[in-house]
Amino acid sequence: QNLPEFANKRVLANFAIGMFGYQAGPQYHIVDFFAITDPLLARLPAVPAGWRIGHFRRLLPKGYLSTLNSGRLNLQDQPLARVYTKLQIITRQRLFTSQRLAAIVDMNLGLSLRRVNLKYYRCELVLPAGRRFLLPALFPFPRLMANEEGIHAALQHEWEKACLLWREAEQSCTRDYEPTANLGVCYESRGQYTEALQNYKTAGYHYGAPWTGYYESVWLNYFQPEKNAFIKEQEQAPCPARIPVTPGLMDDFAKLLQAGSNAAYQNDLDQALVFFQHARRLDSRRPEAWANSGIVYELLQNYPEAYNAYSLAGKALGRPWLQYQRQVQRQLTRPCADKRGL
Repeated sequence: QNLPEFANKRVLANFAIGMFGYQAGPQYHIVDFFAITDPLLARLPAVPAGWRIGHFRRLLPKGYLSTLNSGRLNLQDQPLARVYTKLQIITRQRLFTSQRLAAIVDMNLGLSLRRVNLKYYRCELVLPAGRRFLLPALFPFPRLMANEEGIHAALQHEWEKACLLWREAEQSCTRDYEPTANLGVCYESRGQYTEALQNYKTAGYHYGAPWTGYYESVWLNYFQPEKNAFIKEQEQAPCPARIPVTPGLMDDFAKLLQAGSNAAYQNDLDQALVFFQHARRLDSRRPEAWANSGIVYELLQNYPEAYNAYSLAGKALGRPWLQYQRQVQRQLTRPCADKRGL
């Protein structure tokens, strides 16, 4: 089906289309993948990740831009192509034709739209550790198109092709977080959990806040044996020689915590860590010693051990110790002076 009104226009996909469209001029047709100005994308479900109110990202259907650019119907999703045809009739034909009225009834009743696989456009994957959402990018093609094509490949379980496309998108701009986060999902689906953690961490740095949900999920589900081994190692570790001989101290959890806190306040961090280690050996199920150990490790700039201690504190508490964990993640890239309470 020919659409001659688009044949001589250059089609672009972008976000923040108001100023961009004003500066570009009428010779461009701009596809808004927040769907604020696009009737077809507005009828597709939003990706439930990386959104803010009024700006819900959609996955561009395969062949949509070439359809607009060439004036020919190139959409590969045939049920969606029928929806697109109905929308063209409604928005571009004469007002009071029987064909347009029939199309309006069809769209209001959802007769054509119900045949579309809307779950596909949510970019959702169900992995053993939980649900994951693949993220469309926020920038024009070719970077956008490489990321979008990678999402389509992943949704069709073509993981090798998806990884290649996301690496291409990632290399085109190292500050884009979407291809990096998508690579993390790819690695997780293939059982490469260390690589998944690294990509989620990098995506968080580029995004400006830790990618905590996916990172925590992978950590808690696949690195539990390592955490248990760490706890066992701490419980079986020999007593350091620096502990002063104080009657009843070694049998009193609260006194060990107080002694460690006093040492930390006096900036004797090694001594404080020794007290907290003994407290952990005395009762590894209480979160206070783990959390205080995390603070001391953080003051010593041993951020991996700090993160691990906060994780174990959260495990002992029964919920993640997210506030301190997120701040430790930020310090891995830019040190900052945050207050901690022992």
